[in-house]
Amino acid sequence: MNRNLVSHRGRQTRQQGFSLIELMITIVVAAVLLAVAVPSFRSVIQNNRLATSANQLVTGLTVARSEAIKRGQEVIVRPSTGNNWSAGWDVRADLNDDGDVDDAPELLREFDGLEGGASLAGGPAEVAYQPSGRVSAGACFDLTIPDSPRVRSIDVAITGRVDVDDIACP
Repeated sequence: MNRNLVSHRGRQTRQQGFSLIELMITIVVAAVLLAVAVPSFRSVIQNNRLATSANQLVTGLTVARSEAIKRGQEVIVRPSTGNNWSAGWDVRADLNDDGDVDDAPELLREFDGLEGGASLAGGPAEVAYQPSGRVSAGACFDLTIPDSPRVRSIDVAITGRVDVDDIACP
């Protein structure tokens, strides 16, 4: 009698399911696939974190450039606290023409700090956009995240254009 056939009240039916050997082989194949996929997946997550953090700063710089052109006056991007760009940054304009952008009403937009231990290094004390959309001086920021050997360079050209590369600032 075939061992896969089971007699049930005079008729034979085929037994359904996996044998122990088939189940173990399936588990081994799944483990090998996971061992190959997990390191690649970690790299994808790190790249996404770098891109997200870089996009935060690029958005702030783009808003400042746009506001400078729209308002026809200088708009400044600077760190929220001291010279620590990683803690966040503000976009400000001298709305009351007093030569100072420290008043609360002159804050156009505020950006939160970078998450997950990401850090920005090498940036100037501020990036000032002129009414033409150009900056008074170019700037370069190096963006890093923990446990990643990669660095994103965020370069602000004198024309005001922002470029993001995978190469550290010179």
